[in-house]
Amino acid sequence: MLKKYYKNIIGFILVGMVGFMAVAQSNNTIKGKLKPRIVVSSDIGGTDPDDFQSMIHLLMYSDLFQIEGLVSSPFGDGRKKHFLDMIDLYEKDFPKLTKHNKNLTKPNDLREVCKQGAIPSAPFKGYDIPTEGSEWIIKCAKKKSNQPLWVLVWGGLEDLAQALHDAPEIEKNIKVYWIGGPNKKWSINA
Repeated sequence: MLKKYYKNIIGFILVGMVGFMAVAQSNNTIKGKLKPRIVVSSDIGGTDPDDFQSMIHLLMYSDLFQIEGLVSSPFGDGRKKHFLDMIDLYEKDFPKLTKHNKNLTKPNDLREVCKQGAIPSAPFKGYDIPTEGSEWIIKCAKKKSNQPLWVLVWGGLEDLAQALHDAPEIEKNIKVYWIGGPNKKWSINA
């Protein structure tokens, strides 16, 4: 009787551990595959509305990525506040959205990774002073991981250039996807 009791307890513990591990991994995996790690560097709120639209799309697919950073690297009037404004709107709809997809990233988790990047363009040398955004890129790139950190640049390259200047060793840990457009004119030094 006692032997059977211990077997049941051990069985419950093992099932509980497996369940806990599955839940813990679900934040980092999709159907057993690792979610891509991303940092988005955006000129949201700057020169045109396209990054607001891109941000909405990112939020609707946030279950497919490990969003490690949202860095505001604006031209014009864009600031970190614009990311936070979009997250506030997302939060209003979050209860309805999670009825359809319970794995969407929580609004507070997104707020925690919002960082202010460079406001002025880089000087001729291509970099200037560290920013909250460039330091965050470095921190994320230095995390121990079996996969690269994708830096998705929707705007200027200032914070990425600053991060690479300040910590050139992160180059081996990152992959960059830059949507150039007119930013090739505005971010020429970086």
